[in-house]
Amino acid sequence: AEEKRRKRLSQTPVSVWTPSVASATPAGLGSVGGTGEKKLRRVQLKYENLKVVDGASAPKLTGRDRTRTDAQAKLTEAKNRLDGWYRAWDGVTPADSVPEAVLNAIRDDLNTPQAMAEIDTLRGQPDQLGAAAQFLGLLQLTPDQWFRGETGDGAGTGAEAGLSADDIDALITERAEAKKARDFGRADAIRDQLTEAGIVLEDGAGGTTWRRA
Repeated sequence: AEEKRRKRLSQTPVSVWTPSVASATPAGLGSVGGTGEKKLRRVQLKYENLKVVDGASAPKLTGRDRTRTDAQAKLTEAKNRLDGWYRAWDGVTPADSVPEAVLNAIRDDLNTPQAMAEIDTLRGQPDQLGAAAQFLGLLQLTPDQWFRGETGDGAGTGAEAGLSADDIDALITERAEAKKARDFGRADAIRDQLTEAGIVLEDGAGGTTWRRA
């Protein structure tokens, strides 16, 4: 009886499963259902987040992180653009009329990106730039208020930076007195303190001015 059983087993065909490329990807899990695909996706994400590139850990950004990074990049780009406009405008009295190219962009289905591109070309014409930007609701502060991080009612963003406008002015005065007394160590320490607080000092013939980075 034992001999017959062994003979039957030896004659029974054995099916061997060979994985294919399709079965190793989310697309190949269609017959398994959504649960299998989600599990494999989680495994793939964990693996990609732990990849090592050139010997150093280089975690891959998740969708949410990438969205935050993109948003921050756009905010930085917008701030840099406004910084440039405020410098080019410099508080000059805006022209009485808005440049036609800017108006045409707005008439074209509110094409604000094109309108802003047109404003970029007006950096050498501060009165025109001021009129165009204010038409779009921008450049509502004085350049000094903008670069000091003020809101327009005299209130600065001291809570965010840790230093109010009065604090900064006092430190700049102290720094000037330290330089006059040739206490350069103290003067440098004050500059470092302000730099860490996000304050940029600009020394000129008329004295020291500051702005928030």
